[in-house]
Formats: sequence, structure tokens, C-alpha cells
Amino acid sequence: MRLEIKQISEVRPNPFIEEFYGKFSLQKFEDIQLYKNIEERGIDQPIKITTSGLIISGNRRYYCAKFSTRFDTIPVLIEDIEDYEVTEYMIVSLQLQRTKTEIQVAKEYMIIGEYYNISRGKGDKEGKQKRDELLANTNCKGSTIKRVLTSFKLVKELDNKTDDDSAWEKLENLYKSKSVDGALNYLKNIVGEKQNEKEVKKIEINTDESFKIYTRSCEDLSDIVDDGKISCVCSSPPYYSGIRKYSEDGKEIKKGIKDKNLIQLGHEKTPEEYVEKMVKYVRECIRTLKHSGSIWINIMDVRKEGNYFNTPEKLLLALEKEGLITAQKCIWFKGNPPYDNNDIFQPSMEHIYHFVLDAKKYKWRDNWFDEADEFLGKITYGDKDKKRKFRNVFFYPTNKDERNENDGAGMVNSMLETNVINNSYLKKLLESKGFYLQHNALFDFEIPMVCILSTTEKGDSVMDIFSGQATTGLIAYANECNYIGIEQSGVYSAQSYIRFEDFLEKNPQIQRIENIE
Repeated sequence: MRLEIKQISEVRPNPFIEEFYGKFSLQKFEDIQLYKNIEERGIDQPIKITTSGLIISGNRRYYCAKFSTRFDTIPVLIEDIEDYEVTEYMIVSLQLQRTKTEIQVAKEYMIIGEYYNISRGKGDKEGKQKRDELLANTNCKGSTIKRVLTSFKLVKELDNKTDDDSAWEKLENLYKSKSVDGALNYLKNIVGEKQNEKEVKKIEINTDESFKIYTRSCEDLSDIVDDGKISCVCSSPPYYSGIRKYSEDGKEIKKGIKDKNLIQLGHEKTPEEYVEKMVKYVRECIRTLKHSGSIWINIMDVRKEGNYFNTPEKLLLALEKEGLITAQKCIWFKGNPPYDNNDIFQPSMEHIYHFVLDAKKYKWRDNWFDEADEFLGKITYGDKDKKRKFRNVFFYPTNKDERNENDGAGMVNSMLETNVINNSYLKKLLESKGFYLQHNALFDFEIPMVCILSTTEKGDSVMDIFSGQATTGLIAYANECNYIGIEQSGVYSAQSYIRFEDFLEKNPQIQRIENIE
């Protein structure tokens, strides 16, 4: 290796370096800083080149000198290798860098794959070895880097005019506020929403009169539902505090945003505003309800900064002021909730409130299930890898008498146990029809099943004002009830019809029924 002074025109930038580190630009803060430094002090570290002038290291210093009017020549260190050897030389030298961001590792992983022509598990043995060494030296998991690369591809897919440098820069900015998994899910949702908007126009709307979904808001249903028509309302509205975002037909809504442009239920500024809006929706349910009917509402409380909002209790009191009677306060006990590392008992429940108009005359069936059926769970949660802790559900009814008795303090008088629903089948079904599953907060089948079977008979009408993927509708139809679903998203409505047709196909014993009300 020898030190020389060469004309700038005798030195050539290295495209490999530009691919890995990005192109030099005086729009970038770090490049501007380097340019100013070299303008003031000159190039104090020689640029390493091959015998033919190809840069091995020092691309940014080269561009600073080229863009400046101060320099005609630059100091170089000449490495005795040929141009064709440079890429492999750099791959080896880059392996020596131990501290790298996930994006730098992903870039190098991709470059190694392209250089050695590795594709879909096939390719050069040496290239695969280089990739394995890269992951070992940086302590990065291959699965993590593949997620980064998938995110990179999605960024480019969202804007086909975006070049690689811009795509990597956008992804780097995204990682400032999101984890690798969070960024990937965020990008998948955006791509999926665009995909869904295209596919929804192709769906042929179901014409079965016993399974109807209306794509609209639910505060006024007077044009489609008469007074006193509904026997059972069973619904799980979005929970307060922006726990989730839901598709709004092409309108991307970021989780947790609370501004005047976000009118989606659950993203209000206060729980009181949320309750006020919910009361308006439920008031319309009361109008449509038979005197013997029931309204079931599934709702969960949220804890922020050490305090619960007590939203379920506030909603219950507000609905009682509207004339509803609280027949039951039930617990939906989750057998496998997401583990909570906070200093509290393991959250394992949601509320299911049962409201009626007449405490003595509401329809109730107590013989729909077998006496051997039990809805019970364990009182602790966790295992050897997760510190065992008590759950926040303590009352375990074991027979009919206990289910129907109140303990005198207004506590729970019934409980249902389920596990968090597995969406894999629905996800594959929708993908087969060109759709992407965004609505992951699905009802477990057991929830509307218990509610509907307990308070309806064959031919009754069931309504869900937050229909989503129409889980309530499938249970209602399967039990020979008529279903009316209200759903603001045209995408969710279309996906519900796909789910309905698949449900009938997989359950041929369930025949299409006529409206016999």
C-alpha cells in the first residue's frame, strides 16, 4: 500500500459503497457537516483506492473534494488489488465492523445475496457462509433481518418511484418511533388497506334476507329497522383510549392519535366523551328493542399511568339513566391474555354487560347448554419463564345457583372462559379472495353464542351495531335467527360476506332460512 497525490478526475466513486451507505447528498445533515469540515481543514485521512482508481473507502470524502472549488488533487492510499476483487474485499472488511444498526446489517445481508446470487434458499455456498458470519458477528437474528428487508420492500411498494436510498431513509425514520415488528405491521396495514380498497369493488353483495349487513353509521337506523323489532343486540364496540385502529375505507388512522380529524369511536379526548357517544348509539338500540329483548355489550377498561379510566362502569351508569336495567354483569375470562409486566395482577378479563327493558319479563333460556359444560379457569397466570401472578378475576361460579345469585355487593354473577381467538384461518380465507385481514380484534364465537342462545328463539332478530367481521351474525344465522349488522367500513362488510359464504360451505347442515318473523 502506498501513499500518493492524485487528480480528482483519476479517482472513481464505488457504487457498492453508495448502495450500502447511501448516496452523498448536501441535503443530508451529516454530509453537510463533513463537507464544511473538509472545506476548513482539508482531507486529513487519505482515500483508499485500487490500482485503477476505484474507491475502496472514502466515497464521502471524495464527493466533498469534488463539490468544493478548493481541491484539484486528493491524497490516496493505493491498495494492490484489482477492481473485480473490491466487492469481496469490502464484504470481508465490513464483517469486521461489530456495531451496526439493523438497517446496516439488512443492507449488507441483501448485498451479499445479490453478489453471490442467493435466491429463495438457493445460490452460492460461500455467500450463505458470509451471511451466517455477518449475523454471528452482529448478534442479529436472521428472522429480524428478513423482517427489515420485507419492510424495505413494502416501503418501495407503497411508492414505486422511491429509489433504494430514499426507501432506506424512510425506513430508518420509521424505526425512530417503532420497533422492527411494529414498523412491519404498520406498513403491512397500509399496503393491505390499499389492496382491500381495490378488492371490495369486486365483491358480489349477499342477498340473503336473513343475513344483512348495512354499511353505514348506527346513530339513526329508523329507515331500516322498525321500533320493537329486535330481540337481541349483541355488540363489542371499539374500546376507549385508542387501543386499536380500524379500517375506514382507505383512510389511514395511526394508533393513539387524538386530534380533531380522528372521529373514530374510542379515540375521544376523555372517557366521558366516549360514553356520551356510546349512549347515543345504544339509545337507537333501545328504540328497536322488543320489550322482552336484551342488549349485550362487551367492553374492556384501559389502564394508563397507573390508573384505570373506569369506562365500563361509567357506561353502565349512563345507560341505566336511559332506562335500561342491568340484568347481569358478566366476566369474559381470557385463558391466554398477552402477558403484562406491570406491577399489578395479570389482566385476564373483559366486561360483558346484559341490559334489559323489563327485569321480570325479558326472554331467558336456561337449558340451551349441557350441565356438564363448565366455563372455568385457573386463578394464576404465568410459568417458569414468566413470573407467576394472580389473575384479576376471583369469582368462579360452578353451578346454576351460583350463576344466578348476586353476592350482595354488586359483583360478578356469571363468567365465560375462552382463549384469544386464532385468526389464521380467516386470514388465509381472505387472502385467497385477494383481501388482507386488518380487523384482528375479533369476537370469540363463544361470546355471542352464549348471549344469543340465552335470550333468543328461532326466528328472532339479532343486531350488532359494530358488526366488524360479523361473528355475531354467523352465530345468529346458525341458530336460525335473522341478522342485521351495522358496519361503517365497506371493506369489513365485504369480508363478512366472504366469511358468511365460507361458513355455509363448511357447514352444509346449516340451511339458508326464510324470514319467519
